[in-house]
Amino acid sequence: MKKSEEEEGNLTPKTIKKLWITGSHRVQNISEWKNNESTTLAYTGKATYKKLDKKGKVTTHGACIDIYQDDTMLKKCYKSDRLNIFCMKLAHTRLKILMHLLNVFLYVISIFVMTGGIDIYYSVPIGVLWLLIPIHIFSVLNYQVGRRIWRYSLLPWIHFSIALLETIAFCDVCQWDLRVFVVGPPMLLTQVNIVNFDGVYFKREEKYIVIMKTLFSIFWKLIMLGGLRFNYFENMHSRNMFIITIEDSHPIYFNNVSLYVSKTLSMTIFLVGSILFKLKHPQRAYALRTHYTIKTNREWNEINRKIRIKKRETLKTSVKNMRNFLLEV
Repeated sequence: MKKSEEEEGNLTPKTIKKLWITGSHRVQNISEWKNNESTTLAYTGKATYKKLDKKGKVTTHGACIDIYQDDTMLKKCYKSDRLNIFCMKLAHTRLKILMHLLNVFLYVISIFVMTGGIDIYYSVPIGVLWLLIPIHIFSVLNYQVGRRIWRYSLLPWIHFSIALLETIAFCDVCQWDLRVFVVGPPMLLTQVNIVNFDGVYFKREEKYIVIMKTLFSIFWKLIMLGGLRFNYFENMHSRNMFIITIEDSHPIYFNNVSLYVSKTLSMTIFLVGSILFKLKHPQRAYALRTHYTIKTNREWNEINRKIRIKKRETLKTSVKNMRNFLLEV
């Protein structure tokens, strides 16, 4: 104990290093009060930040800036203003009630087809009508938001893969007959629609549309699950799709019904979670996930200094150009 106290009192390499670190931190704290910069001893994670690119231009990362609602996928691909305006009216004006009624009508018709109340041969035109809904949603999907959802986020692809397995399993239970046209599109593409809603409905008063259509999807899934469980649907066949492990005495199979039930329950949980998220955060996007960039505070401070220097140089150049212009005038 005495030895350590003596070392602290004397100038040894260890004490010099310790005093240097302590003094530098105190200087940093004073600089922090003066320049309003964070301490260099910690890390910071940011979802949105600005930095200079290789060309010296200030760029923004982690944010969708200047989102125009009419900048849709249809306008980007087809470049037809009239068709784009018509599709936008179907999504955001009073005409949207037509798409809602079509959605509910097709849900009801599909249940009648599965129970045998409507002939199975009507499944093909019903399936074609089903395709109008996801095509319309995709056409009015904002290009910037949609690109960010499907390109930079993994959650939509997880939802899509689960919905794809759910659809394949149920179609296999139906023995891949004409009924796949009436259950395949809503089972698979409705989930895609719910993901794309984040890039379609931006206004707070339009968020009820997302919740309402999600509730319809959950209710329809539960009806399909209950109809299969209580034998309300005709010509449903359970079979082992493939073998998981091969053993002579006890082979383990992957059953189509068990696959469908498990994936339907998983999708229902996901959909309930999305409704709770929308109710709690009405103006947040569920499918648009945020990625945090973690750097030391020293790095963030350096980035901010470079941006301030760049802005100062830009202002000087602008003032100089304005002076030259006024002198010429």
